[in-house]
Amino acid sequence: MNRAAALRAICAGLAALALHPQIVGASAPGEAPPPAFRSAPAVAAAAPALRLARAAPTRAVLPVARPGSNLARAAQPLPEPYRPEAFRPQSQGLAAAASPLPRPTGDAARGLCADWRLEGEIVEPIEGPGRCGIPLPVLVRRVAGIALDPPKPMNCRTARALAAWAEKGPSRAARRHFDGAQVEALLVSGTYACRTRNFKPGGRLSEHSVGNAIDIHAFRLSDGRVIRLLQDWRRGARGDFLLASWRAACGPFGTVLGPDADVYHKDHFHFDTASRTRGAYCR
Repeated sequence: MNRAAALRAICAGLAALALHPQIVGASAPGEAPPPAFRSAPAVAAAAPALRLARAAPTRAVLPVARPGSNLARAAQPLPEPYRPEAFRPQSQGLAAAASPLPRPTGDAARGLCADWRLEGEIVEPIEGPGRCGIPLPVLVRRVAGIALDPPKPMNCRTARALAAWAEKGPSRAARRHFDGAQVEALLVSGTYACRTRNFKPGGRLSEHSVGNAIDIHAFRLSDGRVIRLLQDWRRGARGDFLLASWRAACGPFGTVLGPDADVYHKDHFHFDTASRTRGAYCR
């Protein structure tokens, strides 16, 4: 290409770029422009200029951010909720809420199942027939400062859910309904058991069979009182405490059943960590 032809090509290319600034930088060196622009006559006229620009070092040409354009909107500061420095994690159920208990430091901060609220020990795998068993069980003795009476085995997923619930549910409900008395112990009916749901012959396997569930029939307070589901459900301050504790479990646990659920649960809470695509089932 002679000097005059090159100058004419460059002029034609610059004119096309003035009309179509969005094609600058639309493709990397050595690549063709996007298909949406390849058929445009202006782009065809600009092709020699683009080839010359890619062949020789030059300063980048950037499109002007016209008012109302995407570039102008992109240059504006992000809205407040999307600024990293303004972001604050939102509570996702009770497990994400801030803890009122003092947090330990050092090795004690790790805790059982990597949760500082859990006390107990790792035990030998529990084997059972079929799908029954817990490959990595833990024997939980205390959750958020509350004893399990008696200590029971479960998997870590259930243990962490239990700790989140115990801290934010019965602990707070007791202070509110019993003049500051604390929950000293959870009286546990059972955790692991290889059986069907509600012991029905031929029924589906219970979540107890894989360490995903716990049954609680009463709460012992620091002043010696024992709040029992069978006698105290929906009766006065004790009933209010039990109802608040039941409601608090809906979130940390996937299934929450109590005396209003059916005759099989009239004397205890059943909590389990079964995965549910439609959210927790609470009844």
